[in-house]
Parts: sequence; structure tokens; C-alpha cells
Amino acid sequence: MLPAQIISRLFNPLFITLFYIIIVLNINSQMITTVPDKARWMLLGMIMLTTCIIPGIIILFFGQFFRKALKFSPAESKVAVLIIAAVFNYLSYYMLSKLQISPIYTLFLLGITTLTGICILITIFWNISIYMTGMGALAGALSGITMIFNLKLQWIILLIIAFSGMVGYARLAMDKHRPAEIYSGFLLGFVGMIILFYYV
Repeated sequence: MLPAQIISRLFNPLFITLFYIIIVLNINSQMITTVPDKARWMLLGMIMLTTCIIPGIIILFFGQFFRKALKFSPAESKVAVLIIAAVFNYLSYYMLSKLQISPIYTLFLLGITTLTGICILITIFWNISIYMTGMGALAGALSGITMIFNLKLQWIILLIIAFSGMVGYARLAMDKHRPAEIYSGFLLGFVGMIILFYYV
């Protein structure tokens, strides 16, 4: 497997929410609601199940069905996959909102659901990078947390931006996108999450 393919698989958009939850759970700050150890594993398990495993299986199964049985074009298949992801992200947001934990967790899921909806509309007309939208959302959400709680997460954010560059390179190397689609995807995710965290 080529390095670009490995990078793409490691940073699949389905993993972004899980990455975010892992980072936030390990932020050492009294200003952010702490989660007991037992609840941490339950939270991680729920997020992994509802945003990675179940939608991943459905997308893997129906991806072939969309393309072969329904004769979907690549753009139509991408829209169908995004709809599945949006439904499960919203389901995760709904379940977390019922647990009455810090909004720092639910805001990200709300943002990801909203950004996925925006990407669905854009994808009808243009091939925006969903991978880079996810990476931008991760960097934007942590930047929002930094501004709101005055935390020092700059090194984590810089690391995510560096990984974003790797992901962007991988998508270009695989000929999945053009540079404009890469940059616009990252900006959409980054700016969208900044606005959500700062103003909501």
C-alpha cells in the first residue's frame, strides 16, 4: 500500500470525531467538565460505535450497492455516503445531549453534522475535500476551545495542521482532488467550527 493511501485511511473523516473526543478527554483543565474514568470509556465506546464502526460498515456495504446496483455516479455515491455520516453524527449529538455533559463535546458533533450537510450541498456542484473539511474542523474546534477557555493547545493545533498538510498531499497524490478543493475544504471546516464554538 502506498504512503498516500495509508495516510488517507488513518485520517478517514469517520475518525475525526473520535480523535477530537480523545484529545478533549485528555485536556488537563478544571475549566472543562471532567469525565469519570468509567464514563470516559463508555463515551469513547459510544462515539466509536456511532461515528466509526456502524456508519463505516454501512458505507462499506452500500458503497458498492450505490455504484453497481443503482448505477450512481461518483458524485451521487459521495452524497449518499455523506447523508449516512450526517445521520449518525446527528444521532451521536442527540445521545450526548441527553447525558447533560459539557457542551464542549456536543458542540463538535453539532458542528460536524452541520458541516456534513453543507458538504452535501456543495458536492452536488463541486468536489470539495471531505477529508480536509474534517481536519479543518478538528483544528478549528481546538482553536475555539483555546480562545474560550484560554488554554494552551497551540502545539496540538500546529500538529493537526501539519497532519492536515499530509492529508492534503495524500489526496492530491491519489488524484482525488485539485488544490482549490483541498484548501476550500480545510477553510470550511476550520472557519465553521471557529464560528460555532465562539458564538454559540
